[in-house]
Amino acid sequence: MPPQARRKQASARPKTQPRQESSTRAGNPVAATDQQKPEKQPIVHVLLVFPIVLTIASASLAAWIYTRALDPLYGAVATGLHLNKVVWAATLLAGFGPTLSGWTATGFLGVALCALPSSAYWTAAYTGANFKDPVVGPVVTHVAALGPVVFFAVATVRRMILLVLGAAFVSVWATSVPLLRVTADKAGRASSAIPWHILIPIAVIGALPLAIPHLTSPVLRRPLQSPYTKPASPVRILSSVQSVTGLIVVGESLPPAKSTFDYPYDLRYLRASHSLLGGVWIGSKVSGLDETAQFPVDDTGTVLGDSIYSTFVLQEAVRLVDKEARAIPDIGETALIIGLGAGISAAALTRHGVATTIVEIDPAVYNASRQYFGLPEPAPEILFLSDARRVVLEKARERRVEAKGDLYDYVIHDLFSGGAVPGHLFTLEFWEDLKTIMNPDGIVAVNYAGSVGTEVSRAVFLTLQRSFGQCRVFHDSMKPIPEHEIQGDFRNLVFFCSPSTKPIIFRQAIQADYLGSHLRANVLAHLDSTREVRAEVITGDIRGQEYEKWIIKDAANKLNEWQKPSALEHWKLMRNVLPDVFWTTY
Repeated sequence: MPPQARRKQASARPKTQPRQESSTRAGNPVAATDQQKPEKQPIVHVLLVFPIVLTIASASLAAWIYTRALDPLYGAVATGLHLNKVVWAATLLAGFGPTLSGWTATGFLGVALCALPSSAYWTAAYTGANFKDPVVGPVVTHVAALGPVVFFAVATVRRMILLVLGAAFVSVWATSVPLLRVTADKAGRASSAIPWHILIPIAVIGALPLAIPHLTSPVLRRPLQSPYTKPASPVRILSSVQSVTGLIVVGESLPPAKSTFDYPYDLRYLRASHSLLGGVWIGSKVSGLDETAQFPVDDTGTVLGDSIYSTFVLQEAVRLVDKEARAIPDIGETALIIGLGAGISAAALTRHGVATTIVEIDPAVYNASRQYFGLPEPAPEILFLSDARRVVLEKARERRVEAKGDLYDYVIHDLFSGGAVPGHLFTLEFWEDLKTIMNPDGIVAVNYAGSVGTEVSRAVFLTLQRSFGQCRVFHDSMKPIPEHEIQGDFRNLVFFCSPSTKPIIFRQAIQADYLGSHLRANVLAHLDSTREVRAEVITGDIRGQEYEKWIIKDAANKLNEWQKPSALEHWKLMRNVLPDVFWTTY
């Protein structure tokens, strides 16, 4: 070995030996080497996996917020009908279409996210007012508002660019992308150019500060500090709360400023997303049967008149069941309300001296009925702000296992909202639990709103009949309706059922039953053949072998799917009840 090589080797030994000894003292040198490799994995995850996960999570969160924001304008059924198809189309277009540069996709994603609340509101408001179609309108809104978010999110994931949410997308992109691109031409001279994929996003972002104030949707800040009256509009909003079942709004229809008008006025309504839970007449529309009529008042002392819907009064007919052959006391009756709404039926039963237990899943609905619709405050032990399935199941277990708990003489079951009802509260198993906590001679009133003679009405009626044994059905119209007009139309029906074998007969209403109300006098005095609906009108020609498939059960519950066409029809109906401005102001 040459002398120079030996000197280099000798000088290297002292530096190499300590590292080997250190590694040996720490453990197996091979194991130590293996332990060093995973240290680079977190960096790889941050650079590659994290941006993908963050972008997907951002798009998913935006889609969830988007559907929640669209619910008051189109309802849950119409909003979700073709949403997945639009999302998949945008995903495939971004995934297999022309590749965008990372910074361009990121910048446009930020713009789309920032604009989503405004673009969703204005597109939905425009399509709802002009298209009058709960299928086409949401699809156009999905394409115009949510589609760009999904497209640019997928395009960004495709390029695996580190992202942040909302305005951070825009700020990072705007400060990171160079405005000029310097290139060398063939002669070696420097030249500058602004490529289109940078120039267009810059122009869009630059215009945002000027455009956003004009695009902001008139969605009210919550909670409202004071009532809001929409300028040049007959709408006044008293309360607007985002709650567990959707957007809960209390509003009023003001008298017209001009002599010509085409909307009902002087009414107060309770709204849950794109559905009316109830309402009462106020102002000039308050009138009683005589001077002795006593009207309920709200928390501010405003006098409240009759219900705007006769259905809630028709439900009160549970009190009129003939008690002569039934073990229902003349005084001290008990009732269970499942689904409070504006509290019309609950307040009436309370005024009649019936001990009324209330089950309502949404605290905002209960608070609204107390504050704005004159519902008397119930005792804590007879108020349940919870899902009715859970409450009824617990009470039924108490009766079966411990043989204790209340038995209800009357039950009012009204859960219609947004064009549909919760399917799990219409199954055979639920009705069996409910019967367990009912007086064997008691009666239940079940509200149904939808097209008569369809899968939904047939299944609901046949399931009730299977469980209770007997039911009678009445419509809420103020005038007689031929049977051929009832079938196929969207109607409010009330099914009166009883677990008793004794026939369901209603006594003649008397003056005290009316509580000074014109509406109650008109509805409760005519529980006869002019309002009753024959079972065959609802069920149609049901063969014996086909009967079983219409029974709604927990294990095979098709009710939610069957309700979709009816929910779309209900959307159109609501747009005819009140003008568009009432639905776009919340």
